[in-house]
Amino acid sequence: MNGLDRWTLVISLALPCAACDSTEPSGRTGDFDYGDSNTTGGDSAYQGDEIAGDESLGDNHGDGDSVSACSIDNGGCGNPTFVQCNDNGDVTCADINECGVNNGNCGPVAEFICTNNFGAPPTCTVIGNCPAHSFAYGDQCIAEVVDVSTSSGFSCALRVTGEPLCWGRNADGEVSEPPKRSAIAQVSTGGSHSCVLTTSGELTCFGGYSSGEWVDQANAATGTHTQVAGAFGQICALEIGGGIECWGRDAHGQRSGANNAAGAYQQIVVGSALYESNSGHNCALTTLGDIECWGSDSSGQVSGPNASTATYSQISAGDTQTCAIDIDGRLTCWGGMPSVRDDIANDTRAFVHVSAGESYNVCAITTTGRLQCWGFGDSYGQISGPNNSDDIYARVDIHVRETCAVTNVGALHCWGEFWAPTVSGFNNVPGQEVYTQLSAGEMHLCALTTDGRLHCWGYDDYGTVNEANASDAAYQDLSSSGFLRTCGLTTTGSIDCWGWDANEQVTGPNTATGNYIQVRNGGTHTCAIDNTNHIQCWGKDDDNQVAGPNASSSTYRQIAPGYIHTCALTTTNEIECWGSNASGQTAGPNDAADTYSDIASGYHHTCAIGSSAQIDCWGNDNAQQVSDASTFTGTPVQLALGAGHSCALDTAGKVTCWGADDLGQVTNANASTEHFTRIAAGTYTVCGLRADGTLRCWGYFDLDTGDLLVEPTP
Repeated sequence: MNGLDRWTLVISLALPCAACDSTEPSGRTGDFDYGDSNTTGGDSAYQGDEIAGDESLGDNHGDGDSVSACSIDNGGCGNPTFVQCNDNGDVTCADINECGVNNGNCGPVAEFICTNNFGAPPTCTVIGNCPAHSFAYGDQCIAEVVDVSTSSGFSCALRVTGEPLCWGRNADGEVSEPPKRSAIAQVSTGGSHSCVLTTSGELTCFGGYSSGEWVDQANAATGTHTQVAGAFGQICALEIGGGIECWGRDAHGQRSGANNAAGAYQQIVVGSALYESNSGHNCALTTLGDIECWGSDSSGQVSGPNASTATYSQISAGDTQTCAIDIDGRLTCWGGMPSVRDDIANDTRAFVHVSAGESYNVCAITTTGRLQCWGFGDSYGQISGPNNSDDIYARVDIHVRETCAVTNVGALHCWGEFWAPTVSGFNNVPGQEVYTQLSAGEMHLCALTTDGRLHCWGYDDYGTVNEANASDAAYQDLSSSGFLRTCGLTTTGSIDCWGWDANEQVTGPNTATGNYIQVRNGGTHTCAIDNTNHIQCWGKDDDNQVAGPNASSSTYRQIAPGYIHTCALTTTNEIECWGSNASGQTAGPNDAADTYSDIASGYHHTCAIGSSAQIDCWGNDNAQQVSDASTFTGTPVQLALGAGHSCALDTAGKVTCWGADDLGQVTNANASTEHFTRIAAGTYTVCGLRADGTLRCWGYFDLDTGDLLVEPTP
């Protein structure tokens, strides 16, 4: 938030080698009605706007379209990602040559050896030096960065080459407009804007809430600057002679006070003025190590440091608090919440770096590199996540609900809420890993790495993100669809689920003793197919969406739970459905004479690919998510359904969507010219998996900004 201080260590950010070159919780209703308004009986609690698009279902996709022994559990050959099953009367299993395609995603052939492993991901071995400005770390080349700054839903980093890399929320252009130069010395994010400072002292800012007049004013500055800092509604910069220049809000005299200061300064920090009634202050560190602050003193965040007689080496400002480290390493904070302040005062360790965020949050790094955070609330894991880390850190930056830190070996770790791909409980940023599967949920996204690890990003209600990321198991299948839930199918056939469990939709599969081959989440129920091809479901059963499939004696190869219904493909490629039929989401296919290769369920609609390569849809059609299936012109191979939209992937890898376009998930997906190997749909999201294992999303999640880590926009 406050930008780079003078003592920030050089750090690095991991990139892929290719880049080296039972009641519902309150307050969760949405703004859109996806039908089922005629639901009767047990569905009354979910009628109309009461559900309004809050629970995602998508990512119910198939396992192929051939009817053979290989269609059942891949013929017993093992993971179909790595082993090809062939059925020519006798089933034969053959190793898939992953190394023959893109060097197994290991990286350039000249730098990495790819070795195939039967039934498992390939092994990548570094054989050469990484390109300039990067270094080998395991089987990756790590791109060096020298600065990183995080704000509310977006972040920016700076490579050692001087290129800015920004990703995350982009409502005001705070991400999409960084100049692609090789002469940037610092990046800084603040509220709804970002700034870059060139090595020659030129300041350029972009974004800005509403008119963003403070951005225009900063860009009009003609002086030479050595440091920049920002927060909501304000930007300050340190002049080459040690003076201060600020632009933006001045409700408490924070701007004018800094501008009229006559001292010589070595660091400037800006406290947030998001709530101007009690916040908005600036502080500066003089060349002699004294602190001077101006602006709101609602909690003593100004008068406290101004009265201090100690000599300091670094300062940081939050909304109603100021923190500083003195030359002996002692950390002191003024303002904020007394209990948090007291906890900090009672910590006698020596510190080298501090970051004060909003809502009483503070993080600091000890002289031994340990990370310690304090705060009033930890709803998103922004405090406990860092505190539970055993890594050694060089820098930390905390905002309201997001914390990011860089280890001494250059790994970027982030925790907390995720408005866009700014944070991830699993120590990675979208774009750094290669994935084999993906699944989109209501407000979170999960993907499966080549070595079977779960990576999830997004809203962390009930541990749907951080707890899933903390698992050290190896997985072969995943599902983040449904309501506030993530499930993974381990390589040994057991199920791990995390999230909301009011109807035992989590504890049910977690305690199941069967051996499973597929798992999928519905609205408030979870279903799986075991190794005998029978269905087992757990969770809410007010419309027979659980008991129905559980009582079936048929065998199945694909399961597709909806919000309050469940559909499945039998091993003979016929469709069976159970549960609510208030919108016609179950009755349509049960009498169909056709056979199908893939099936997916949305909130209250269902689609399947028929034997003539047609897409048949039935159920709620309030946004033409059913009727517009007839507009699809390609040859479909996979379906993915969200709350009120439907998508299909054709044989050429092109994604086509129709239906509700609340956040542009349909329009933007259809505008893409890229090719994908898999797709997934969340409540307001469409995602695609590229052939190189990277992700692209539209709608609620826009992972294209995550791609800026690899290729910044001009």
